[in-house]
Amino acid sequence: MTKNVRIFIFVILVSMPLWWGVNIFQGSLENYLYAQISQPFKEGLNSYQKLDSQASEKEAAAKAAKNQVLNYSLDARSVLVVKIDESGRKKILLEEKPDKKLPIASLTKLMTSLVSLEIYDPAQLLYISKEAVKQRGERGDLKIGERLSVKNLLHIALLESSNDAAFALAEGIYSPNKRIGEVNFVELMNKEASFLKMNNTHFFNPTGLDNREETNYSTSRDIIKLVTYILKEKPEIFKISAKRNYLVLTPDGKIHHFIPRNIDELVGEADGLVGGKTGFTDKAGGCIITIFKNEKNEYLINVILGTSTPKERFSETENLLNNLRNNNLW
Repeated sequence: MTKNVRIFIFVILVSMPLWWGVNIFQGSLENYLYAQISQPFKEGLNSYQKLDSQASEKEAAAKAAKNQVLNYSLDARSVLVVKIDESGRKKILLEEKPDKKLPIASLTKLMTSLVSLEIYDPAQLLYISKEAVKQRGERGDLKIGERLSVKNLLHIALLESSNDAAFALAEGIYSPNKRIGEVNFVELMNKEASFLKMNNTHFFNPTGLDNREETNYSTSRDIIKLVTYILKEKPEIFKISAKRNYLVLTPDGKIHHFIPRNIDELVGEADGLVGGKTGFTDKAGGCIITIFKNEKNEYLINVILGTSTPKERFSETENLLNNLRNNNLW
C-alpha cells in the first residue's frame, strides 16, 4: 500500500463521522424549521375552521331568530310583522315577500290623512264637490255644497273608509275660487313617499280605488316606514282610527251623521290595539295594518296584503297574534 493510498483512507475514516454528524444536524434542523413553520399554519387553520364553524352557527341562529314564528304561514300575498322596542330598535318576526309591489286599496288613506294634517289646520272647513260625492262607495253621507272640517273628514275617511271624504280632503276646496286640487294633492303624497324612502310605492289617487290602468301600489316594507313615521310625527291619525264610533258635526254644531261602528272589526275586540287601517278592492284583495302596544311600551306592527276575502284579513290577524303569544314573542 502506497503512502498516498494510506493517507486517502485515513482522511475518509476521519471525515465520515463528521459528515454523518452534519447530515444528522441538517435533518434535525430541517425538521425543526418545518415544525416551526407548519405549527402556526396548523394553529391558524384550526382557528379558521373554529371561526368558520362559529360563523355558521351564528348564521343559523340569526336565520332562526328571523323566522321566530316557526313555520307559521298566512294566506296572503305579502306579510311583514315588526316589533319595535322602547328605544326604537326594530325586529322582524315574520316576513313573506315584503318587497313585492301590490295594490293597497284603502291603506292609501293613511297617506291621504298624513298629507292632510301637514297642509291643513284640523278646524279648516272644506267644501264638498259633486266630484267628491261621485266617488265609488256610499259611505260618509256627504252632500254637494256642504262644508265640513278637516277633522270630521278625517274621521269619516278613516273610520268609514269613505272615498268621498278622502277625495274631498284631496280637492281641498277652501272657497269656490280657492282649492288645492286632487292632482296637486296626489303629487304631495308621492313627494311624502319619496321623503320616507318608500321607493317601491306610487299613488295615483287619494282613495285607493282601482282604475283600469292606474292603481296605487306599495310593499309591506314601505308601509312599515309610513306607519312608523305616523306613530312618531302624527299619532293622532291612529288615535282616530282606533275609535269605535264617532259623531260627525256640522260647522254650526248640528248632527251631520253618526258612525256607529268602525269598519275595522278588530277595534274594541283586540287587546292593545292602538290603531290601523283596512282596505279591499278586487285587485288588492283584503289588506290590513294593525298596530299594538304592550306594557313594555313595545309596538307590534302587522302588515297583511292580499287576502282572498275581506273577512280573511281579520281572521289572519287574529291567528297571527295567537301564534306570536303562544311562542312568547308578544
